[in-house]
Amino acid sequence: MTGEGNGGVTGSLFDRGSSAAAHIDIGSGEIKLSDLDRRNVIFGRPGTAKTTTITRIMADYLAGGGTEAGLLYLTYSRSMAKDARDKTGLSKNSVGTLHSILSRKLGWRKGMRGEEGDYLSDDDVTRFCEKYGIKKKTRFRAWDEEESDEDDDWNFFMQYYDAARNRVPPLKLSDLDRENISPFDLDYMAYKYDELKKTLGKHDYTDILIEASKMEFMPIDLLIVDEAQDLTPIMWYIVEKIASVAKRTVFAGDELQSIYGFKGADPAFLLAKKKDSKVFHLKKSY
Repeated sequence: MTGEGNGGVTGSLFDRGSSAAAHIDIGSGEIKLSDLDRRNVIFGRPGTAKTTTITRIMADYLAGGGTEAGLLYLTYSRSMAKDARDKTGLSKNSVGTLHSILSRKLGWRKGMRGEEGDYLSDDDVTRFCEKYGIKKKTRFRAWDEEESDEDDDWNFFMQYYDAARNRVPPLKLSDLDRENISPFDLDYMAYKYDELKKTLGKHDYTDILIEASKMEFMPIDLLIVDEAQDLTPIMWYIVEKIASVAKRTVFAGDELQSIYGFKGADPAFLLAKKKDSKVFHLKKSY
């Protein structure tokens, strides 16, 4: 997994390259598509209109004859993805959360109006929890994030399950540092949970990343990854595979805003991109 940088070559996530690009302080909307190198990083604090800057870059690409098929915008937030689609007129095939885009590429769908889909249902998980005595309060949506609840054993388990599976390669749950004492053997529950999915032939939120990490991606013109500080190691592995076949890549984020450290997200991955990328800092606050 390699790709040319701005004067250097990057390899794995831990081979950071040796070149250093100049930092450019710039206002929102001032970055043009022609300003971009092959690999770019945009840093923006809240209020600096980072997402607006990114959507204008996409508009610039489309105005110059670029096609939707040649563009991919990925973010961690559904609301930000919707905002970007509203501003650009692009579809969910090219603008969305990392999980939603990858789910589409895998051909996995949610069950609608009582129909069976490709993901575990809340009833599937409820029966699983009842069988093994796991306290579950939050409704389960296997294609979505879980809201944490300290009194919910299921959410406790899923936090550790996701954290272990979001590594490359995945870890055992017992290899993770635990802030709480588990009411059950997490590795055994992970085994039984994986067995449940295999038996039912269904998937969950984490499986999207695991399966997508094995995929090959078609070449594209422009890849934009927003909120990159929240990417976990396996997410970085996937977006770097896409970046390796993209003519231009933009990683955008705020290294001080990371909130998914419990899943393995680390702003250090984004900060390391400065070594082989053209770096922009959005300074003006709106």
